[in-house]
Amino acid sequence: MWAGEKSYKLPNKNIIKIIKSYIESTFTKIFQFYNQKGYGIMKEISIESLSFNPWTKIGKDCFLLTSGDENSFNTMTVGWASTGVMWRKNVISAMVRPNRYTYEFMEKNDLFTVSFYGEEYKKALSFCGSHSGRDCDKAKEAGLTPEFTDGTTTFKEAKLTFVCRKIYAQDFDINLVAPDVKPANGSDPIHKLFMGEILKVYEN
Repeated sequence: MWAGEKSYKLPNKNIIKIIKSYIESTFTKIFQFYNQKGYGIMKEISIESLSFNPWTKIGKDCFLLTSGDENSFNTMTVGWASTGVMWRKNVISAMVRPNRYTYEFMEKNDLFTVSFYGEEYKKALSFCGSHSGRDCDKAKEAGLTPEFTDGTTTFKEAKLTFVCRKIYAQDFDINLVAPDVKPANGSDPIHKLFMGEILKVYEN
């Protein structure tokens, strides 16, 4: 020891245990808080590990289609979609009418997300499907928390998120639809199909 240098004692083992216990307890409370709020930590998983049934997730439930980033984004509730493999890529396709605000974001952005939610968010998704982002902050009004990831946007409350890259888009030709399933559009324009390669899958 150099002259004049102070001597320091290491904390005893009991103090170290107390500090460690406090840190663990704090982190546990944080995770519990997030889970009680309905969202946790997004974890990337492989698409092959999914137990995903499109006839229930897409056919019976609704989900959010979101495009944009932290500078500007919009989301909408969607009930129509298809998923599978195209051009040796895992894909999901969603249909959007040109008069929807989200359509503008889908047109100008290469990335978008498709996100799925628990039963407790039915009202939130109903709100997002019946209000326009031109008129209000849908995420805030619906009680959803934006999560900016991989250059696009999802929400912390999502149980499952697909991050997608737009690889194909085309307007539907109403004349090519079978007469018995032809939709009654009224004054609304026909949908446009946006197909995205699924780049990443996040589970919450």
